[in-house]
Amino acid sequence: MKIERINDNKIKIILTRDEITSWSKVANKRIPDYNAMMIDIISEIERRTGLSFQGSRIVVEATQSSESTYVVYVTRMDAPKPRTHLIRDKIYKPASKNRKLSVVFCFDDIETICLFNEANSFYSELFDGVNSLYSYEDKYYLMIDIPQRFEEYRSQLCGDLSEYAKSVAGTVIPYVLSEHAKCVIKGSALKTLKKIT
Repeated sequence: MKIERINDNKIKIILTRDEITSWSKVANKRIPDYNAMMIDIISEIERRTGLSFQGSRIVVEATQSSESTYVVYVTRMDAPKPRTHLIRDKIYKPASKNRKLSVVFCFDDIETICLFNEANSFYSELFDGVNSLYSYEDKYYLMIDIPQRFEEYRSQLCGDLSEYAKSVAGTVIPYVLSEHAKCVIKGSALKTLKKIT
């Protein structure tokens, strides 16, 4: 099985005839169990790409590309889109080699941030010193500056965060939060909250 990420919502999968028929052997049937096949394929997509399809409506398109090869496209139709909420989103990509991407997620309350932190304690260590918590009009904003060396974790981080909060923007200039919000915990918000709870 070959998996190619077209974009954040569309994945291309190339399957051989033998791979497809393997799903019929599992169920002891003459024709493949397509439901089981798609569940296994989506699990493999999530494992390899870090994208989450949980709770999303998906569309599957399949075509035969050769006598023994099939191409399947899996598309998320209601994937979460970047949202501005109360803070205007802006793109910040400095040209320096030390550039970093900032991800910002909006939480309804501190308790939800603590739940995320408890389920994903790995991030409090990985992004120690580069995650801050802001408060603005009864909402909490967790901003994580992702150093270039850790960019490979961005998709997984956003997927895990999206189960608890809403994305404000893919990248946000740090001073936007500084101008409009109150900084509650600077630099090590996740680690600090971990000590408190």
